[in-house]
Order: sequence, then C-alpha cells, then structure tokens
Amino acid sequence: MSHSTEKWEQLTSEWADSLKKAKVRQAIIDDKMHSFLKGNGCLPTDEELEMVEQLWEQHVQARNKTNRFIQDVLLNYLPTD
Repeated sequence: MSHSTEKWEQLTSEWADSLKKAKVRQAIIDDKMHSFLKGNGCLPTDEELEMVEQLWEQHVQARNKTNRFIQDVLLNYLPTD
C-alpha cells in the first residue's frame, strides 16, 4: 500500500469518526429539545451544547484536512506542458 493510500485511509477514517461522534451527540441534544418542547423532558445544558459545537468543529477540521490532501494530490498529478 502506498504512502498516499495510507494517508487517504487515515484522513477519511478521521473524517468519518468525527462525523459519527458529532451526529450522535447532536441527536441526543435534539431528542432532549424535542422532549422538552412536548412537555416531558429537560433542556440540553450549556455544556452539552458546547460539546456538540466542539465535535462539529472537529468534523469540519477533519474534512478540511481531507480536502487539502485532495488538493495536494491534484497539484502533483496535473499534466505539465
């Protein structure tokens, strides 16, 4: 397996893992909010909201690293005149 392939697999794994974590935490907050608005639950806490925001930020950072890798590969494989 080439270094580029290994790097790609690492980056896409980080991206997928960060997305999964953010979605799970977001779903918990959304469920709490839904229950609260229906009158049978409590609001999410500020700490929970801060945590989910951090997880979404980590997800964006992971995606940006993946996109930069794609850009680097494109630049290295562009045909030259």
